[in-house]
Amino acid sequence: MPILKSICFTALFIVTCSASAAQMVPCFDEAKIKPIVEDLHHALQKDFCAQGVLPSDLQWVTKTALPQVMNKSFLGVEPPPNWQSLTDEIVQDCFKEGNLCKKESQRQFVECLQVKSPAIFLQLGPWMADNCKVLNQEIVENWPRKKEQVLDLINQFQQQTQTKKDNQVKPNS
Repeated sequence: MPILKSICFTALFIVTCSASAAQMVPCFDEAKIKPIVEDLHHALQKDFCAQGVLPSDLQWVTKTALPQVMNKSFLGVEPPPNWQSLTDEIVQDCFKEGNLCKKESQRQFVECLQVKSPAIFLQLGPWMADNCKVLNQEIVENWPRKKEQVLDLINQFQQQTQTKKDNQVKPNS
């Protein structure tokens, strides 16, 4: 399995298992999740990775993009209170150098994420169990609408990254 797809599957596995472990019943329908993973994988590979992703590029993702999806409007429920610190910790600990669109950086990121999975389960499990049905209804069942929002954020990231790189290339006047 390509590593970028593995990252998507790992993230969705954590979400699904967090809910399943708490409820002992799967919340998300795997058949409905797979097309979402495919959509995300394609978008990440085609657009998100168009110019490469450096650790400094992820600041925009964590500070600008994620707050646009980690909110009640997108999720259907209030996000877990610790989502921002958890995200910052994962990015800081798991992606210190390299290009996240290169296999070696992806492999290291996935390994780090897998090591952190138990802590992520403990932190997100109760929230997932409490909100699984609403999340399923709001995100999975409404994926075509949600997909457009996610693709728009990926496009914004691509534009922001290109602008940043263009500004670095310009000679000082």
